[in-house]
Amino acid sequence: MKKIFTSILSLAYVFANAQTTQTFNYTGSIQTFTVPSCVNSITIQAKGAQGGYTDYSGGKTGGLGADIKGTFTVVPGQTLNILVGGMGVKLTPGSGGLYLSAGGGGGSFVWDPNNQTNPMIAAGGGGGANSCSYTDGDPGLATLGGSGLGGASLCGGGCDNGNGVGGGGAGWNGDGASCGGCAVAKSPINGAAGGVPCMPLGGSYLGGTGGYGGGGQGDGNCGGGGGGGGYTGGDGGGNTIICPASPSKGGTSYNAGTNQTNTGGVNSGNGVVIITYTASVVAGTATAVNDTLCYGDSTIIDLSGSNGTIQWEVSTNGGGTWNAIPGATNSTYNTSALTVNTCFRAEVTCGSSVYSNMVCVVVNPLPTVAFTMQDTVCLNNGTVTLSSGTPNGGTYSGNGVTGNIFDPQVAGLGTHTI
Repeated sequence: MKKIFTSILSLAYVFANAQTTQTFNYTGSIQTFTVPSCVNSITIQAKGAQGGYTDYSGGKTGGLGADIKGTFTVVPGQTLNILVGGMGVKLTPGSGGLYLSAGGGGGSFVWDPNNQTNPMIAAGGGGGANSCSYTDGDPGLATLGGSGLGGASLCGGGCDNGNGVGGGGAGWNGDGASCGGCAVAKSPINGAAGGVPCMPLGGSYLGGTGGYGGGGQGDGNCGGGGGGGGYTGGDGGGNTIICPASPSKGGTSYNAGTNQTNTGGVNSGNGVVIITYTASVVAGTATAVNDTLCYGDSTIIDLSGSNGTIQWEVSTNGGGTWNAIPGATNSTYNTSALTVNTCFRAEVTCGSSVYSNMVCVVVNPLPTVAFTMQDTVCLNNGTVTLSSGTPNGGTYSGNGVTGNIFDPQVAGLGTHTI
């Protein structure tokens, strides 16, 4: 006998959320971020560094860095590289020296080291201040993309009088350019060092080193400021004596995310990278292969759509009291033999814990069967119709039994159990 039972299951997932913000400041080296468990989306805000300033004749400021923001799909356990750009360096002049053109600001970058074709995000640094023409460096750009190469240094052209020009900032796919054999600004993949001026500390005319993150160097006697680092490096400024309208340029930016916000020329000082994420634990949905059983039978309980560790729990009083089932930590649980109505649910943990829907299994008692018939039949008697027995709805079995008919000749001589 089987009782018909209909169970109604909620198919809605249960989520638990906790937002976290992690800030990465300038350190002068690559930092890393590992995506936590239960995190599949992050928001990254990257700010490029400001170009350096000059104290010559009252001084001018470096261009401000770009502010780039986007949302990205990630995988728990994924490791990202983070480069936070440094401001173009201002050194203290040596005896009798003047600090003239400043270094460009470094770009800020985030990328997956297993996919270096392009970064996930890049924020351009500002150009360094230009001496003698008394012009500020141009800002880091909200413009996305470009060639991805380093910026130019205006060597040997109409803006180079032989007394030095600014170095180009590095791009994602190429180092910056430089005149006179100076150490160039390096791309993130090549170490991200700022360019080093040919006229170092101690001379009469001092250039500023580019900021970490590929800022170009400022250089020369009234030479231009260094270009900013970025996805595409900014050009260095020309010698301002002959090219007063040729300031250093800021680096461009890059954003592969969604929900973008891209703003140029807003960040002062060093760069910064801010990562925000929400850990979402999903309980999923529990179902039973068979939710109506006979006494002593078992069934299979399954959990789908969850994303954390699982602990099955059991209740024999309709969900009033729950107890963990030892060892039941897989998405599929094979129950023991059930003797009473029993409910199951899964506790799913990933930082915080949530519970799945409750699945209840109805256990029907075994029926008490009574059956009587004549206990002696001759071999040559005709067939016997089996019609007694309780409860109704049972089936008959035994030698010589077909349906509810017993045939002595088929059964043969002897004792038979029906």
